[in-house]
Amino acid sequence: MPMTNNELMSNNEKMTLEKKYGVKIIRPIYDIKRWNLDDNHPTGIAIILDIEGSLNNIRELAFVGVSYSKSDGKLYQLLFEFNDAHKMPDYMVEGIIDCADILISHNAAFDRPIFDARFPFFQNKPWACSLKNINWKNYGFKHASLGYILEKFGWHFKEHTAMSDAKALTQLLAEQFSNGYVMDKLLENARETKARVYAPYAPRMANDEFKKKGYDFNENYILSPIKKGTWYIDVAPEKAIQESDWLKDKWNVESIIVELTPQKNYTPEIIYGI
Repeated sequence: MPMTNNELMSNNEKMTLEKKYGVKIIRPIYDIKRWNLDDNHPTGIAIILDIEGSLNNIRELAFVGVSYSKSDGKLYQLLFEFNDAHKMPDYMVEGIIDCADILISHNAAFDRPIFDARFPFFQNKPWACSLKNINWKNYGFKHASLGYILEKFGWHFKEHTAMSDAKALTQLLAEQFSNGYVMDKLLENARETKARVYAPYAPRMANDEFKKKGYDFNENYILSPIKKGTWYIDVAPEKAIQESDWLKDKWNVESIIVELTPQKNYTPEIIYGI
């Protein structure tokens, strides 16, 4: 069972149990701590957000604002928390979001179209997605659900309220891989401009080869009034034409190429093709 506040152990005690006896200490997330500020690093402001609901019915919208190092991604300080932000006047939300240089959620393909529809004046704000902008399998994780990843880092939280999910993601971004902070790896990948190559109406016989090449399937992409879903792959911009030619030559597929920038990624155009 998770420990209570009074039962928390020192880091040395936890390490002894984990290394000597193979016991994994699961720590509840009580509050996001304040990290030590380092004046030698330029800082940015990120807003971590989560939405519960749908495009036509936002039940919860939570913001967690943090400052972070632009040099190595280290989180410095919790700046603010806002729950039920969708009920706030637009001018207040505009003031909050304007201070941030990036918005982050764990599933931006879900959150951003809803957020942009509710607050259309932020459609050019850069976004990052901790689900897609980090290759979790390369770091030894079997899948990329937020609860599972946090548990592997030794944290436990109550999922599926907007604020608990936003706080949990904030905690995750403060963790470290062997090669740097999670936040740093997220931003490193999110800042890259890529090209998304769609393969609409590709034959089913191509599915296995698509998977081997690293294609993903977007079931929400609208191809026509009666058909949704297409395979796609994200590549360096200079490789987009090569990928398009391969689709045409091998599968007779007329590809669609779209530029992906942090400002444009996860928008309805990218997710739904509209």
